[in-house]
Formats: sequence, structure tokens, C-alpha cells
Amino acid sequence: MKQNINKLIESIKKLSLSDTKKLVDLIEKQNFTSIKLNKKSGIKRWLDLIGIENYTINDDLTVDVNGDVKLSNKYLDKIPVQFGIVKGHFFISNNEIEDLYGSPIECEIFNCDNNELINLEGSPKKCTSFNCANNDIVSLKGHPIECEKFYCLGNPHLTEEYLNDYDFSFVKQELFTDYGYTNLMMQRED
Repeated sequence: MKQNINKLIESIKKLSLSDTKKLVDLIEKQNFTSIKLNKKSGIKRWLDLIGIENYTINDDLTVDVNGDVKLSNKYLDKIPVQFGIVKGHFFISNNEIEDLYGSPIECEIFNCDNNELINLEGSPKKCTSFNCANNDIVSLKGHPIECEKFYCLGNPHLTEEYLNDYDFSFVKQELFTDYGYTNLMMQRED
């Protein structure tokens, strides 16, 4: 066994820097996908492995976090656990996520930019700022019930006509689209 490990270590040492990074990424992805998340012990293991701190796993297996959740650049195609209340920021940017199920019910800033979303189903109910830029969104269905700032830039299927006709009453302050910036507070005062 020790000889096999030593051979493996020698082989790894011969890899180029980019190949070494690919190998580490592959190992990390395997570690994440092999954990069973239907029990508290598996959820705890996953949260610890991913580096999330100050969390509580509730009896219904939802996870509350007193702080930030940083899941960006983790090769995720889904949010693997159901978050509850996150008293901080929730980052899931730069993954391959196709829907937002598992998102917290409530958080401060929510970033899901640069994924493969086609709608916003599963979004948090309430957040201060919501950023869904640079996805393949065709519908804003499932948007938060309430947020102060909403960013949906870089979604080529969201046409100007669609956005002009959309009811953005859930956005309390600022709206950012490919077709401009709107200060909704100033508009509502008029």
C-alpha cells in the first residue's frame, strides 16, 4: 500500500501546474458529490468541507447561517442542501446551477450570477440585493417577493419589451437591466 501511495505521489509531482489544479478540482468535486445529505451528519460533513461556519442544522434539515455562505466556483449544478435564514451574504456565482431550489428563504445579498438559470424559481423570498446577471434567463418567474436592488444584466433572452411590461413592484429601490438603470424610489415619489 505504501509503495502505491509513493508511486502516486511521484506521478503527481510530474504533473504540470494546470494538470495539478485540474486534479485537485476533480478530487474536491468528488468529495462534495459523495456525501449523503439526507441526515444531519451528512449535511454537517458537507458544510464543514465547504467551509461554512456558524450554522445550525434544524430538525427539518434546513440550515440557518449566522454569516456568509460562499459557494461560488464550486462546480455545483444545484444547491445541495436547503438553507433557511442566512444572516449575511449568499454567493453561488460561477457554477453550473440550473435552478435556485435550496436557496435561503431570507438573506442580505444574494448573488447567483454566471450560472445556467432559465428562471428564478426557488429564489429567496426576501433579500436586500438580488443579482442574477449573466445567465440564460427567459422568465423572471419565481423572483423574490421583496428586495431593494435587483440586477438582471446579461440575460440575452430578457428582451426590452419583456422587461418594460414586467411588474417590478417587488423591487423597492433600484433596478438594473441591459436597457438601463431605474431608481424606483424616485419614480414612486413622482
